[in-house]
Amino acid sequence: QSYTTNLVAYTKKIVLQKSTYLISKGPVFLHAVTVAVPTDLSVWIIASRLECLAMHHRNDIILHWWQSWASWSLILTITSWFNCYALIRTYANSMETMFLMVGVALLGPELFGDASVVRDKQCRHRIQARIAFVLGGLSACVRFTSLAAWIPIGIIIVLREHTSAKQKLGTLFGLCAVNGLLGVVLGCCVDRWVYGFWAVPFLGNFHFNAVLGLGSLYGTHPMLWYIYAGIPAICGIALPMFLWEVLRLLKKTYPRTNDAEGTRSRLTIFWIIASYTILHSFSEHKEFRFLLPVLPLMFILAGHAMVQLLGGMSVYQSKLILV
Repeated sequence: QSYTTNLVAYTKKIVLQKSTYLISKGPVFLHAVTVAVPTDLSVWIIASRLECLAMHHRNDIILHWWQSWASWSLILTITSWFNCYALIRTYANSMETMFLMVGVALLGPELFGDASVVRDKQCRHRIQARIAFVLGGLSACVRFTSLAAWIPIGIIIVLREHTSAKQKLGTLFGLCAVNGLLGVVLGCCVDRWVYGFWAVPFLGNFHFNAVLGLGSLYGTHPMLWYIYAGIPAICGIALPMFLWEVLRLLKKTYPRTNDAEGTRSRLTIFWIIASYTILHSFSEHKEFRFLLPVLPLMFILAGHAMVQLLGGMSVYQSKLILV
């Protein structure tokens, strides 16, 4: 009994001594596991799917890690200074980033046209796609500005379908709107459980920032600030590769015969980034963290540029570039 009593007392002493550290750093470790890890894993999944889609039109086989699109995308995202700073913090933008990346990973066949997934009339919308838009509704509950990414995603999915106008409307409302609304309802239920009463916090956020336009009280920036300051700052050393990839896509220098589907997939990612950035540019109040949700998508494009750059290099030269 004396041994047990001393053990309990010693344990309580250790916990109390470490309580300040646990309170201050506990949320950071929790976000690292529940937010940063799923985001990084989604980057790997998306890049791997696009890589397989591109390799479907080619006969060569990737033999080394520096020739892997997925490897470079993952390296860029886990070594990003801004991801290390913002993604593990208890920002609403971090949750928004995780929901968006996991959603895009789940929507791979719908967004990028994976021919291996068969879609017939009985099973036009996979359960993964429905879960993705439920996550989109949850993301809107966290930050209503996430609609700047999810609405273009829904439009892209509808436009990619080679179906009648009636079926396109069915996809727009049956897949996107209904499941997104289900996510909003789920988010409201979570708020009801946490607050103890029914609340819709994102409506207050929308009213304050969009309707009243009071976000400018926290500071204002020029409309093009995200273009000449925001994206360069958060991309860091990946900026040259990202810009190179964007310029090649816009100039359409990729061979259309061998990699047409891969080019369309990369353009899909680019348009998600562009629409999100443009819509956020209309707000007078701007911050680096507001672009965090599309930063992993930028690294996916930059990862493809790295593969193009290092494809003909030796192991030694590739390691020098990595260092």
